[in-house]
Amino acid sequence: MRYFRNNRSSLTQSLDVILQRFRKTIINSNVAYAGLLIIGLVVIGSLGYSLLEGWSLIDSVYVTIITITTVGYGDLTPETPAGRIFAIFFTLIAIGVAGYALSTVAVLVIEHQQVQVKQMMEERKMKQIADLNDHIILCGGGYIGKRVAHELYQTGTPFVIIEPDESILRWTLLYLHQDYMARKLRQFHHLDYVQSDTTEYERQDIAELAEHVGALYLQEDNTDDAALMRAGIERARGLITTMEDDRDNLFTVLSARQLAKHLNNPRLRIISRVVDEPNKRKLKAAGADAIVSPNVMGGFQIASSLLQPEVAAYWDYILSEYDETVRFKELYIEHHSELIGQTVSEVCRRFNQVVIAIKRNGTYIHVPDPATVMEKADILIVVGTL
Repeated sequence: MRYFRNNRSSLTQSLDVILQRFRKTIINSNVAYAGLLIIGLVVIGSLGYSLLEGWSLIDSVYVTIITITTVGYGDLTPETPAGRIFAIFFTLIAIGVAGYALSTVAVLVIEHQQVQVKQMMEERKMKQIADLNDHIILCGGGYIGKRVAHELYQTGTPFVIIEPDESILRWTLLYLHQDYMARKLRQFHHLDYVQSDTTEYERQDIAELAEHVGALYLQEDNTDDAALMRAGIERARGLITTMEDDRDNLFTVLSARQLAKHLNNPRLRIISRVVDEPNKRKLKAAGADAIVSPNVMGGFQIASSLLQPEVAAYWDYILSEYDETVRFKELYIEHHSELIGQTVSEVCRRFNQVVIAIKRNGTYIHVPDPATVMEKADILIVVGTL
């Protein structure tokens, strides 16, 4: 599978290079063709005026040039009927050829400017990625990946998206676009709302869209070691893989864990999506620290919506886009922390958070008593606002 994906990626890159070269060749040939037409016009015009009007070569070239450029000084004009007829047809042809030549050159200039802008944006993006530290690498967009990206984006966590498919990458970036999503949500929740045009965002160039949103991305094969290294895996604190094929997730987890060891980044925490439950063991063996099954979580949520509808509704509310301020958090009690010796109630008042559990010595204390005293190495599970 990985061999196929790598070859597909290489084939795509090769086709892109061939198309770019072909396009450049076409543009260059058009410029050369336009140049030859201009030269041909000058020759024909000069000979025509010289033969029909009896002008000198320099005068004939002079009149030909001012005719092509439509300057028209008027100091030399055809006197003979044949010369005037020639001037009429020559002027019409010259204007058309000159317009074609100018448009061809303009296309070349615009194409060159666009290439320069894209190169500058690419260099700026890669520099921003190179400057990242303690960031998250998100492998895969799609339905799950875009929600992960949204959560990272909302919490201000630096991250890099790796997604080879342009359409999936575009929709993932659009999901982070506040104005775009606000319009879409208004259309969804208010049926009488006049639909606003969102095609301007949907047609926007990927690089421009990402820069507008403020997201970093790599449009590359997310199972490729080189892509992970370009994303700064040696400096990352976490990697999340959300692809729809467990084989891709498995390859990515295995590659990421091996690269982390090779590049001396033992702190890298890897979270993987699993589609088929039996594959959890393989992902764990490959190096995943945590494995999440959206199918299991979705099934639990559906059942809870029937058995405990209000609990499920509240859970859905705080995890949905309707309320992006309430979040679960972790508080680590370090060995030198001033929280050691304080009670749960004191911690709640200090941080304006609700302590719902304490992890102590590998076990959880659920809904701890307000008088419970904090100990070193405790991990508090709290809920509160961002």
